[in-house]
Amino acid sequence: MNRFGYGATTLVTLLACLSGCTTPTSPGGPAQSSAYTAGYVDGCASGEASQSIVAGRYKKDTQRFAADKQYADGWTTAFDKCAYAQAQRDAAGSR
Repeated sequence: MNRFGYGATTLVTLLACLSGCTTPTSPGGPAQSSAYTAGYVDGCASGEASQSIVAGRYKKDTQRFAADKQYADGWTTAFDKCAYAQAQRDAAGSR
C-alpha cells in the first residue's frame, strides 16, 4: 500500500473512533417535545461538566425544571447518561 493509503486508512479509523466516543447532545429515537429536548441538551451539558476533569458549565433552568415535567424528564435522563459517559471517557484517558 502506498503512503497515501496508510494515511487515509488511519484518518478513517481515527474519525470512526472519535464519532463513537462522543455523547449525544440531543435525544435519539422518536421525536420528543421541544421542552424534553431543551432539558436533554441542558442536562447533558451539566452531566458532562459534573464529571469532567476540565471544568464545564452547569446548565439548568431551575424554574422550568420545577414547573415543566417534560423539561425535567429530559434534563434528568441526559444528566445521568452524559455524566456516566464523561466519567468513562476521563477514566479511559487516565490509563
